[in-house]
Amino acid sequence: MERLSEIRYYGRCAVPENWPDNVIMGINRLYYIHGGSGGYIENGRDHIFQKNMLYYFPYTSNFKVTSSHTDPIVHSYMDFELVPPILCSKICKINPNENRSVKAATDIFLSGAETIAVNGLTVGDFKNENELYSLCNAGAVYLAITAAKSASATVVNDKIVIAVMEEMISKINKKLTVESLAAEQYITPDALIRRFKRTVGVTPYAYLKQLRLRTARYMLEEGNTLSETASACGYSDSSALLHALKQKR
Repeated sequence: MERLSEIRYYGRCAVPENWPDNVIMGINRLYYIHGGSGGYIENGRDHIFQKNMLYYFPYTSNFKVTSSHTDPIVHSYMDFELVPPILCSKICKINPNENRSVKAATDIFLSGAETIAVNGLTVGDFKNENELYSLCNAGAVYLAITAAKSASATVVNDKIVIAVMEEMISKINKKLTVESLAAEQYITPDALIRRFKRTVGVTPYAYLKQLRLRTARYMLEEGNTLSETASACGYSDSSALLHALKQKR
C-alpha cells in the first residue's frame, strides 16, 4: 500500500521569477494551476500548463518549468517523499473532475494549501495539525497513484527496500551506513545494494545522500539555520553541509 511519508513543501502562491532555477529535483510533486502563463519542458518538448488542471511530477522525472514574468503561474503545490516509490518517468496531467474520488482528493489537497497560505504556516507548523495533515497526505497519495496509472507506472514492492527507505526517512539525522541498514534486515550489504539497484536504480548510499541533500535544501528554504539543518539531516556540522551543497551545484 502506497503512503505519503513526508511532506517537504506545501502551499499556494504566484511563482517567483527564479522558479526555473530553484525547483528541487528527485522529489514527487503535485501542481494545481489556478492561472497564469507557463508550462514545463519534458524530453525537449514544451507543454503549456492548463488552468484548473492538476499535474503530477514523479521523483524520477526530468523537466524544467517556465513562468511568464508579466503573468506568472499561480498554483497550489506539494513536494513529497513517497514510500513505496512510484517508478514513473512521465509527467502526468489529471482532470480534477474526472470522477468523485479525484474531485474529493483535489479539494482536500487545495484546502491544505489554502490553510498554509492564509495562515502563513511552514510545513513544520502544518504537521502539528495532525488530522488535516494526515488527510492531505492521503489526498496527495491518491492523486499521485491515479495519475501514474495512465503512464504504465510501477510501484516498488520489495519489502526490504521499502523498510530501508522508511528507516532512512525516519532516522535521517542518525549515523546510517549500508552495513547497519542491511543488518537491520538480516541480509548482507552486497545483497541490499543489489536489491536497491534492481528496484530503485541507485545504491542505498546514493539514495540516502540525495534524501539528505534535498531535505536540507527544503529546511534552508523554510528559514532554518545551517547548524539546525545539518543536525537534522545527518551532517556532522555546518561545513559538511555547505560542502555537500556546493558539490551538488
